[in-house]
Formats: sequence, structure tokens, C-alpha cells
Amino acid sequence: MPIGNLTSQIFANIFLDKFDWFIKKQLRIKYYFRYADDFVIINPNLEYLEHLIKPIEYFLKTILDLKLHPQKIEIRKFKQGIDFLGYVILPYYITLRTKTKKRIFRKIKLNK
Repeated sequence: MPIGNLTSQIFANIFLDKFDWFIKKQLRIKYYFRYADDFVIINPNLEYLEHLIKPIEYFLKTILDLKLHPQKIEIRKFKQGIDFLGYVILPYYITLRTKTKKRIFRKIKLNK
């Protein structure tokens, strides 16, 4: 199934519904956002965020037979921006990720 296909998004929502429930009801995380298999958790306490990794990894492995990509876990301050779905979300504005801009201009050049 092609990545980005509507069916892959639907299946991700169905399959990860248990994960959403775990995050919201079990861990009681208030600021959680997910699109397909990408998700963000926002909390001002960096230690708290670090402690969430183990229970999330355990749930994904034991319940859904999935694992977190070790190089894609990032804990950073909100003022540094949240890199999510091709955008960098900052406290007062949203901008395209530099890599995304370069890819767009490269594709425009190729299509001329």
C-alpha cells in the first residue's frame, strides 16, 4: 500500500486507536497529537517526557507489536519548535521545514 494513500491513513487510525486510548486514558496526557504513525506529546516538564518513553515503548511492543524508531524520539523545549509533518511549529507561528522547502523547489525545477 503506497505511503500517504488514504487507506493507509484509515488503517493507521483503526490500528492505533488502542494507542490513543492508552495515551489519553491510562497515561492521562492532555496535549497529545497524532497523524497516522507520527505523534507529539507536549509538556513543560522534560523529565516527565523522558519517563514516558519506557511505558510507551512497552505498550507499543506488547499490545501492538510495534516499536519506536530510536533516532526519531526528540525531547526539546517548545521555543525550539516542534518538527511535525513537514512543518516547524513555533510558539507564535508555523513555518515549512527547510528540507521540505528544498524538496518543493527541486520538484518545481524538474517539472519545468
